[in-house]
Amino acid sequence: MKRRPSPTGLMTAATLVFLAMLPVLFRGQQSAEASVPSFEAVLTVAENGTVHVRETFTVDFAGDGSAGLLRRLRQRDGDATHRIERIEVTSPTFAPVNLTVRDFMHERQLRIGAGHPVSGRHTYVLDYDVVSLVREDGGRDELLWNVLGPAWPHPLGEATVRIHAPAVFATGCLAGRAGAQTTCAGGPDGPGRAEFRQSALRPGEGMVVRAAFASGALAPTPPVMAPPHLGFTPWGWLVLLSAAPLGTLLHGRSPRPLRAVLVTAGCALVLWDLADDVAAGGPWNVAVDDKLLCGLMLLALGRVATGRAAE
Repeated sequence: MKRRPSPTGLMTAATLVFLAMLPVLFRGQQSAEASVPSFEAVLTVAENGTVHVRETFTVDFAGDGSAGLLRRLRQRDGDATHRIERIEVTSPTFAPVNLTVRDFMHERQLRIGAGHPVSGRHTYVLDYDVVSLVREDGGRDELLWNVLGPAWPHPLGEATVRIHAPAVFATGCLAGRAGAQTTCAGGPDGPGRAEFRQSALRPGEGMVVRAAFASGALAPTPPVMAPPHLGFTPWGWLVLLSAAPLGTLLHGRSPRPLRAVLVTAGCALVLWDLADDVAAGGPWNVAVDDKLLCGLMLLALGRVATGRAAE
């Protein structure tokens, strides 16, 4: 008797196809031969916790017909989210700056100059606001931001980061990859000001700056909290542990109506949970929680229960 594909098998196949397509989705989005001789970012902190960022950077396009630039900006740090808004880009060297913006996973991706071949050395000025970036932490208001993050795919010659704020703050900066970071040069540059410098950054390395303000110095807007990626409780562990004995009990010995109920209930629970997460914060807000685990367990039990009956 011919078997029909199971819902769990179809979901697994769809996931594998999506992962296999990721390199295709990103192919051609960057000019691999480009380099960035200079990069400067000025972070201006407002009292409500919004940070205005102005990036001025020079790019050397080694080859003709470059696909432009892709600037990736994170919008989630742990379970706290922030928003990238009011994006503007110009070029004092008259490079094409047509801008397209899209959200992918927890990033806002800015395509600059796409569709217009560019070569030689050009300078860009990128302005944007980061809303709810300053957050309360241990009785203090703290800014923590990877200025180059998630990471530039090009080598950077000289990078400078300046912080301007309406109050005095303690500050620091680390450069490099996670787990292999070094202290940046520079530090406080007067009341409410700091400057950090780093040279010879390789592709994938960043600069993480920190500014900690005394309690009450600012009045930051609380961030929007996203559900954790792994948000199941001890009840979820109980669901996982109960799957094996229940599967043994049902394997090949279940009445057909029960098998249909298991599969239908599992599909409904999985779709309900996914739709609820997407409606709350978009497709990349999906989390593994108790409802999703219960739905997947019901689908698995329905598949196990029909295992011998279909042979």
